[in-house]
Amino acid sequence: MDKKELNNFISEYGTELLRFCKIIANNEYEAEELYQETMLRVVEHYKKIKQSDNVKGWVISTALNLHKNMKRKFAWRKRIAKQESYEQNIEHGLSLNIRKESVMLPDSPENKVIKNEMIQAIRDYVKELPEKYKMPIYLYYTADMKIKEIAQLYDLSENTVKSRLRKAKQIIKEKVEKEWI
Repeated sequence: MDKKELNNFISEYGTELLRFCKIIANNEYEAEELYQETMLRVVEHYKKIKQSDNVKGWVISTALNLHKNMKRKFAWRKRIAKQESYEQNIEHGLSLNIRKESVMLPDSPENKVIKNEMIQAIRDYVKELPEKYKMPIYLYYTADMKIKEIAQLYDLSENTVKSRLRKAKQIIKEKVEKEWI
């Protein structure tokens, strides 16, 4: 892979990959580390990627697999030597980009504050979801992956992915209705 190809790849997929890394990582440092590791894999396996039908899916799945490996290493180290807890790390920087059109309120200052609080609450609700519901939500809404691509990534049926998305949205909806309505 030469510099021009790498620059083209980064300009096309770099920002999306970094955003995804920030979502699944516990903090900014881990997100950057994951991004760099994923880009290193891209450089190493560029010929495979060029032949792939779904480049974005390959890159996202590589980042996801690297993240799982990092979590496994962290869990093993945690058993050996006590480290900062996972819950404390989650508080630092996990974010979800909510589309502006998802919460429609007039542009008064009060409504802007309410809207921002609601978006933050929804982000928190998504963080609280079990892993099997959280990752399809992130992949579908932030990485803009199709249900078919998510199903291939997790080796699940499309109906299972749809069910998990529906269940996750139902859980979030119940929490929003309980606290906001």
